[in-house]
Amino acid sequence: MTDPLPPPAMPPPARRARLGRWAIVGWFAALLALPPVLLAAGVRPGRVENRPLAPAPRPAAGRLLDTALYAEISAWFTDRLPGRDRVIAADAWMDFHLLGESPDAQVLVGGDGWLYFREGVQADCVDEEVIRAAVDEVGLAGRVLAAAGKELVLVVAPNKEAIYPEHLGGHSGETGCADANRAAWRALIPTAGLAGYLDTWGILSEAKATAPGLLYHRLDTHWTSLGSGVVAEAILENLAPGLWEPEAFVLGESEERRGDLSGLIGLPLSEMADYWAVRREAAPATSSEPLGGGVKAVISTVAGIPTTGSRGLVLHDSTGRALVRHLRPYFDSLTTVRFPGNTAFGGGTPWLAPRLQSADVLVLVSVERALLSRLTGDFPAALVGALAEVLPHREILLESSLTGPSFGTRWEEAGGEVVTTGESRGAIVLSDLGAGPPGGVRYLVVDVVAPRRTEVRLTRSASGAPEAEAPSQVVAQGEARVVLPLPGSADPGMPALRLGAGEGLRVKRILVVEIPAGGAG
Repeated sequence: MTDPLPPPAMPPPARRARLGRWAIVGWFAALLALPPVLLAAGVRPGRVENRPLAPAPRPAAGRLLDTALYAEISAWFTDRLPGRDRVIAADAWMDFHLLGESPDAQVLVGGDGWLYFREGVQADCVDEEVIRAAVDEVGLAGRVLAAAGKELVLVVAPNKEAIYPEHLGGHSGETGCADANRAAWRALIPTAGLAGYLDTWGILSEAKATAPGLLYHRLDTHWTSLGSGVVAEAILENLAPGLWEPEAFVLGESEERRGDLSGLIGLPLSEMADYWAVRREAAPATSSEPLGGGVKAVISTVAGIPTTGSRGLVLHDSTGRALVRHLRPYFDSLTTVRFPGNTAFGGGTPWLAPRLQSADVLVLVSVERALLSRLTGDFPAALVGALAEVLPHREILLESSLTGPSFGTRWEEAGGEVVTTGESRGAIVLSDLGAGPPGGVRYLVVDVVAPRRTEVRLTRSASGAPEAEAPSQVVAQGEARVVLPLPGSADPGMPALRLGAGEGLRVKRILVVEIPAGGAG
């Protein structure tokens, strides 16, 4: 019996095709397996994007058919791929260096190696009435502080393109709304009557012609130490003329600096920046104090040299970091607090009262593009709440005649407080408010202890306005101070405090604070 014929040999092209398919499968499997292996070995991707990494997915049996779960897994896995930072950096490098484009939508590429923040250049147009309302807020804030024997200084850090528009390149024609908003603000702010307002646009534009260096960084949104020094001199000239010592403002060694805009586009771009600093005979001693929520206060004191003779409180954003370094050597005591993000000045800040009460001067520092948002949220009311006891005020005595069972409250004589019963929505009728100062503004300040998150609202019984439009404030559990603007005396009806539903909200004290008419300075 003969052996069977061997199978015919596989043609070389078919063999190559089969091997190629297996090679593709193997390569794909390696790509899938490599990231977990590298992660297990401790390799982590670098951070090249200005955002937090995607959080870990939340798997659950009920989410197996939920497409959002797999999107979470994909985002989490993608953000942690080893080597991802290099791929992103390479893509950004090609966009910027080869195509001349910005790798990030938030950044504009100007001429001569300058970068700009899109939000400032291509700002939305703001109605003049909105700007006028912000100016009125500034004026009222100045009056509140003046009534407490204090001074307000407002410092606006101009957007970079306002001082260096010549480097915008192809984006030079995109500043129409920003220019109009700025012109409206500068035209209206004198009506606030604020002696402590500085026209920083004019100050920096004038200094630019003769300055020994740049006033703003090419790769950053912020002013340089030289630019902030120019503004610091103007602040001190406003508070204590002749105190600034030009010879003490000295140039140190240059430093390499990576700008925040270069960080946004994911490229390691840097520039050499001159470092200017105040060097007086005595250096300030500094300490810090955490205030919660990632916010801290930096307290500095100086002695043995001429100063403003006053205690200052500076509330600032990131533009104020360089500025306060120049101010500290000139104040007896200076407390500086940086606000995160675009947080409104004074909003939700229980630490404000003790620091403001001990200060003689309040300095607000905000970048131009965030100014209007920082002046919303009723900043004057925050000042009233912090300074109520030292402002002109009178107390409304909490007596049993102010309330009754029909209003869902009871009078606790032992504690001298009014407490909600939970039988209905609590209310306190306010029958003795008086007329208030001519042309002035009044606030109702109410100290409460809330058993839970609740709302306090001020209404008038005969007012035709819907209750939803009445001034109100939501307080968290625990002790809180409610500050509500009082309507004018011409408004009809008896005012009443509506205390929300529920049992156990305690009203401890009610003050009527009166802010007289007139300018702040």
